[in-house]
Amino acid sequence: MRRLRVVFLKEVRDNFRDRRTILSSFSLALLGPALFIGLMSFVLNTAVGESFDPVEITVAGAEHAPDLIAFLETQNTELSFIETDDPRAEVTSRRQDLLLVIRSDYAEHFVEGRMVPVTLWHDSSKIGSSRRNFSQARAMIAGYARMVGELQAQH
Repeated sequence: MRRLRVVFLKEVRDNFRDRRTILSSFSLALLGPALFIGLMSFVLNTAVGESFDPVEITVAGAEHAPDLIAFLETQNTELSFIETDDPRAEVTSRRQDLLLVIRSDYAEHFVEGRMVPVTLWHDSSKIGSSRRNFSQARAMIAGYARMVGELQAQH
């Protein structure tokens, strides 16, 4: 037992002499939580800051759904309008981050009270504001659909 204690004390003494070991031990113990807090603060500030930015939506076929466009304009959005025959290419080529496509038979479906087809295209490999814009645009469109459904149920 005495030999074990002697070896242990010798190793402890050697480790205290090795300044690099002490610095790395204490720096990780002290700086680790500080770095974690700093990183989390940055991420939260970025996420919360972006949540107040307007949602940027590009719309193709806006003329087919003027009421939907008017509704989206009352929300926190920045709308731009294009005409395209290939929405997938618009998104995959990164010309558009978020593309709402309204089909030409939108009004016909709407008048008949059937489900109205719209497609929201986005690049799911992107992170950050692209995902936030997609989820918020989806929620806005779902909110519009609920509102229209409630109005139709009242009449």
